[in-house]
Amino acid sequence: MDKTDKIARYFNSTACEYAARYEAVTDVSSFIFNERKRLIFEMFELERGRVLDVGCGPGVYTDRLSEAGLDVYGIDYSGEMIEIAKSKNFKNAVFSVGRADNLKFEDNFFDSVLCVGVLEYIDDLREAIREIARVTRKGGTAIFTAPIRESLLNRLDASLRNLLRVCAMGRFINQSYQARLISGRDLVSALEKSGFRVEEKRFHIFRLTFLNKLWPRLALAVAKEMNFVSGPLFSANCIFRCRKE
Repeated sequence: MDKTDKIARYFNSTACEYAARYEAVTDVSSFIFNERKRLIFEMFELERGRVLDVGCGPGVYTDRLSEAGLDVYGIDYSGEMIEIAKSKNFKNAVFSVGRADNLKFEDNFFDSVLCVGVLEYIDDLREAIREIARVTRKGGTAIFTAPIRESLLNRLDASLRNLLRVCAMGRFINQSYQARLISGRDLVSALEKSGFRVEEKRFHIFRLTFLNKLWPRLALAVAKEMNFVSGPLFSANCIFRCRKE
């Protein structure tokens, strides 16, 4: 089983749980997902046209996009995620199983692109970004998110998570698939070489995965109280808004 199959299998098995995380804030994961969605729609230009949602999952961003009058095209590795998205019967939305590094669309087809929670699961970062740039029209906007390797918080979290995995023999940590951290410098370089200009960056979310595994309520309280923290060293995730030049 190659990496793509493992990722698809992992998200197929968590599709219903993933969708539920956007319905109510009950733990750190749901808080992070909803906070990320809020920030993205603060940064994203809801203009009329065609939008590609790469890694659309069960259509968690489609409601706002569809309501704004955009034609939405959603792709995801996971067939289960796509089936859930289709079952919601969104207006002006088409969903299909697909890969970020091999998009089945014409050049310059989209006015805007969302790529949320995807890059950390892709081996060839540059190829995926080149593909997204290829299908984005000149002057179009794109949103990318990534857990940044330079973050001291992310490094600490990864170290503690690995320690917990060893000491608890996997009891608390899901080992089926772990997303990787991405170098912010490499990501910006890949974006610029593909023709994207970074217009805005937002660092957000203070969270420690290991704490959520041990004391979920405490982890959620800490994440909410520390949500004011931002910057490349003490935030778990970064959102990039780019424009195709």
